[in-house]
Amino acid sequence: MSKEHNSSKEQKKKPQMSMKEKRAAKEAKRQARNNPVDNS
Repeated sequence: MSKEHNSSKEQKKKPQMSMKEKRAAKEAKRQARNNPVDNS
């Protein structure tokens, strides 16, 4: 039972994480474009 609950929680959290990651990537790209920094 616990396993099923975890699966449901993960499925619900997956889409939200994807959205957050997409937004973060967009902001990161924008920031990098505004002030390019070589982080080597």
